[in-house]
Amino acid sequence: MSRASKGTTVPGFQNPNGQIVVRKTNLRGNLYPNWTYVLRCEYCSKEYGANGCDIHVRLCPYCQRGAPGLPINADEPSATRPAAGREKARELAQEYLRKTYPHGISAVLDAADVNLRGILLDQPHSLENCWVAFIQQDPWVLRSSSVVIVDKQSGEIRYHGSLHDEG
Repeated sequence: MSRASKGTTVPGFQNPNGQIVVRKTNLRGNLYPNWTYVLRCEYCSKEYGANGCDIHVRLCPYCQRGAPGLPINADEPSATRPAAGREKARELAQEYLRKTYPHGISAVLDAADVNLRGILLDQPHSLENCWVAFIQQDPWVLRSSSVVIVDKQSGEIRYHGSLHDEG
């Protein structure tokens, strides 16, 4: 006996977190009897795999701190992007912020030169080989720095949020 579909696995469906169904793969998900579906994030445009049963609540693993994605094609090698230099990191951070934040980037620093202690506990991966792009803020307001962290090798957005450096 099968359940009635709620449409969450139909290509084009978008969940409340901005995750859009692209297609069903021929791969089983990691929760039996689910299939893996390719989702694309509306905000950072990254694609990743997810169980069909998770689509309605899924968060992007790249920019929303969602769970890591599932493999989406066992036959294709993963595409690699050229390394991201400082200016490319600035462009990637500005593009990422374009839809959600009205301000630009004030500076881009090597992660080795920034105190990341306030956010390291939240991160499942090391942020050593990354750029830290500082979001422009009102200079007359005392608050924590807002940053976008960009991986130097892949150009992926690894973190967006507070640096927790207030006070």
